[in-house]
Amino acid sequence: MRKEESLEAAFERGRKLQEHVTLLRKTLEELKRSHTEVDDCWYSCPMGIDENGDHNSCNKEEIENGVCLCGADNTNAKIDATLEATQP
Repeated sequence: MRKEESLEAAFERGRKLQEHVTLLRKTLEELKRSHTEVDDCWYSCPMGIDENGDHNSCNKEEIENGVCLCGADNTNAKIDATLEATQP
């Protein structure tokens, strides 16, 4: 609390901050990515799953090793770490 700030003003500032954190967390959840899936299997991420539940990548070795090549795993890990750090 700031020196000249009343308890009510400090409470209001805290409430607004919590609203912003909640909005930030919601936005981060919406920014999570799925693995790249395209018609040409050579351009699909090995971790992508098609509508039939199958991997749609020609890169069988990377599928077996569980390697994401489209960046979704890396991006989602950063989002998850930020969400974890901002838990109420």
